[in-house]
Amino acid sequence: MPPQQIPNNAVRQVLILGTILFLGVVLFRHLQSFLPAFLGAYTLYVLLRKWMFILESRKKIEQGAGCRYTHAAFFSHHSAALFYCGGYAGQKNILCPAA
Repeated sequence: MPPQQIPNNAVRQVLILGTILFLGVVLFRHLQSFLPAFLGAYTLYVLLRKWMFILESRKKIEQGAGCRYTHAAFFSHHSAALFYCGGYAGQKNILCPAA
């Protein structure tokens, strides 16, 4: 009984899949420090998406201006909350009712 050969196409497919997986692991390990920034940006997108559609459709505001407006409102709101409550959840502050 002659030894069976593996077809060349199967060998190529396995090598390409292995290369893709290896590059994916290397990219993930090197870009792992950027993952929190990506997740934060995606969270902002999800939170502000509804308001962007409202500004564009009902108020007839351009997309860029609406984006600047929603981000400025979001960051000023959260900055005021941090300033009002002292900045950290562990700190005691008389002015902040939640602390």
